[in-house]
Amino acid sequence: MAYSSIKRKKTGTRFEVYSGIARQTTGGLTKNKLTKHNGIIYSKKEYEMKKQKEQNLKKKPKQKQMSPKKKQKSWADIMDELNN
Repeated sequence: MAYSSIKRKKTGTRFEVYSGIARQTTGGLTKNKLTKHNGIIYSKKEYEMKKQKEQNLKKKPKQKQMSPKKKQKSWADIMDELNN
């Protein structure tokens, strides 16, 4: 019996879809929407988002320039202003 004549499952896990045992996952992912990286099967969209997130973490965030704080007036300075 040839492999192509075996009836495939309609839904299955990502591994089953990737290896050709099932047509799609319950979420609707087909083999052309899946990719394998370091032995882990990802959806292509999920893997691209993961790569972007890692690249964003590697970038150093720009530091905001803090405006100098205004010196608070002491009670004595306020009283001097009122008296003058």
